[in-house]
Amino acid sequence: MKGICTAISLILFVTVVPAHADSTDTDAQRAIRLSTDGLASSLRGDFATASTLYRQAYALDPSPEYLYSAARSEHQAGQCEVAVADYSTLLQLPNVAPALRVKGAFHLADAKSALAENRCFAVQTKPASQVRAHLAFSLIGVGSAAVIGATALWLHAHTDQQALDGYRDASGHFRPDTIGPAAAIDAQSSINERTVAAWSLFGVGAVAGGVATWLLLTGKPSATQVSVTPAGVGVAGKF
Repeated sequence: MKGICTAISLILFVTVVPAHADSTDTDAQRAIRLSTDGLASSLRGDFATASTLYRQAYALDPSPEYLYSAARSEHQAGQCEVAVADYSTLLQLPNVAPALRVKGAFHLADAKSALAENRCFAVQTKPASQVRAHLAFSLIGVGSAAVIGATALWLHAHTDQQALDGYRDASGHFRPDTIGPAAAIDAQSSINERTVAAWSLFGVGAVAGGVATWLLLTGKPSATQVSVTPAGVGVAGKF
């Protein structure tokens, strides 16, 4: 969805919940377990199931966070009319945190706009490309090797340049008693060639690093869902 904020923090639930419900479970514990299942469904791209699970959690524990997660799942499932209703209900609740109210209002406006413009479709998830990742890390290796080689060449050329400059007199000319003109020209030519090669390798390293960064940034999974519950944010991603 356009303008979707990216949640960067990774805050895991601190409540340890048994794998199976028993008579001692509270509604809040069952709601957390349902929301965890809802998150797993949304990560698989099954937003319809996720919204159902979040709704069940909200029925057990009427916290605004569960209703918000249900509305977001409905929105991503392309069920904009249902999402609009749930966003609207959310904004009418008295105990909604200010940040959640702002996000709810933003997504409500987006869902209404999608309905009006007939562009309410289910979000398509896309797994990260392993080929892109392998290529990116290969380029990182190539770029690193190029930078290391460039550094070694440049340092060698710089050291030789300092040694060669030591043969010059105050006016900048080579002293005849230290090095001959032909040898000086050959030495300077070799230094210049290594300096050019070093800067070329630096360029190769920079380009390889830039392409690798682009591959990694553009190859991430799309439409990652975030589970918002009273305990906090479950998983970082687009929300």
